Amino acid sequence: MRLAACISVALIAAICAVPATADRIIFAPTGNVLGLGEIKAEGAFSPSNDDAKVYWLNVGLPRLELSGIRFENGGSLVGADNENVAGVELAVLPETPITPGIGVGVWDITDETIEGRGYYLAVSKGIPLTRQLPLPLSDIRLHVGFGLSGVDTLFGGVEGNIPLGLRLSAEYFQDDFNLALGLRALPAVQLKLYFLDGDTYYGVQISPSF
Repeated sequence: MRLAACISVALIAAICAVPATADRIIFAPTGNVLGLGEIKAEGAFSPSNDDAKVYWLNVGLPRLELSGIRFENGGSLVGADNENVAGVELAVLPETPITPGIGVGVWDITDETIEGRGYYLAVSKGIPLTRQLPLPLSDIRLHVGFGLSGVDTLFGGVEGNIPLGLRLSAEYFQDDFNLALGLRALPAVQLKLYFLDGDTYYGVQISPSF
């Protein structure tokens, strides 16, 4: 409890300066956070897995991101089933052409999942050379992280654009391998297909900015 209180105080005390961009892969945190006024709302369901449902909400503040995930009949995805998982992440270093984005945060801050409250450091960096090379992948981003307590020691993933206008996201987090494909239907709307711990989900992501 004392460690959680100290981290929470440090996060709040450090809210200042310029926000970074991006946030999570699917469930796994990245080294960047949403910017001020940015919101990402997402929902998915699995008709083949007892109609399991997952809902995400991420909100950007100055250098800070608040997140919430709701699992319903989720088959213990990332250690959660019929639970709410709240989190907070601080952008320690914004990503630049030279430096990676670095963030620290708390996962499951209310201690509801099987693994319990966890702490992590995440690092993210785009690979600019992929924009000039004739590859089937473009705008590639790499993410790696290190966790303590309720977050497994190592996690990470990759994101990138692939042919047919699709955005691919793949991650390893809390002993689960997850994959998502997104197709932008409107500027702030993506239709998504997920493979979460072996099950297929269908959903939509909305990303308005204020």
